[in-house]
Amino acid sequence: MFLAGFVLASGLGFAQKEEKVVIKVVKNNEEIQINENGDTTLVQVEEEVEIFNSGNGAPRSDKPIKTGVSKRSNWSGFDMGVNMLLTPERTSDFNGTPHLDFDPAKSWTFNFNFFEHFFSLYKDGFGVVTGLGVNLSHFGYRGNYTVNYDMDSIYGFVDPNRSYSRNRLRAAYLQIPLLLQINFPSKNSDNFNLSYGFVGGVRIGSRLRQKYIENNQSFDIKEKRGQYFFNSFKADATIRLGYGDWGAFVNYSIVPLFDKNVVDPVYNFSFGLMFNF
Repeated sequence: MFLAGFVLASGLGFAQKEEKVVIKVVKNNEEIQINENGDTTLVQVEEEVEIFNSGNGAPRSDKPIKTGVSKRSNWSGFDMGVNMLLTPERTSDFNGTPHLDFDPAKSWTFNFNFFEHFFSLYKDGFGVVTGLGVNLSHFGYRGNYTVNYDMDSIYGFVDPNRSYSRNRLRAAYLQIPLLLQINFPSKNSDNFNLSYGFVGGVRIGSRLRQKYIENNQSFDIKEKRGQYFFNSFKADATIRLGYGDWGAFVNYSIVPLFDKNVVDPVYNFSFGLMFNF
């Protein structure tokens, strides 16, 4: 991305001849200093800047001058991955509770992270990352299992009269990360970055989405809202590894997905790809 700087000049005109330009990067404030004919102009930049002739505004060079500002955090962006439920023994054996045996091929997680901030601990190479984001988690049932609940219990059952083409529980969370991040090398915008820590969230909605055929008739239930005894809060341990704007993540929930007083404890394990902006 190019950021053109506008130079404030005194006097009635600009000098027409081309003079030597000296560039200095002020790293902490992410500024470029341009010294021309003894005058100093400060231009705020993000990644790259073009230098213009003082006379007619034509570029002095076809190649932009890189400022060396690094991509310091890898939270803001879009993540997409797969959800898998695990027992407290870290297995996926749900023989006793088949209604919790979700199909990973139908279970997805999406993160829309729209705000981030990097607190530097050592220049751009090491720091603490926090921010805001929204998580959408889908959990797709195997076969014709479905779920219902009353005031104090939730239960799964098979309806032999229905053939499901879509049968998913969905939950949405507002989430905040607290991560330690390492960037190497720290001076490049396309660098390797590693972050690890925790992501906490509060549930802002849940629903059951179903599409099925019953007695030769099609039914499409788009919004069957309810609590479904999802926990109101979540906390995930996370590792995020990337290069430039691309990377991968692994999350493991340290809080049961459902209320453990109603549903046997199960923990969400998710992994996938991330694109940062």
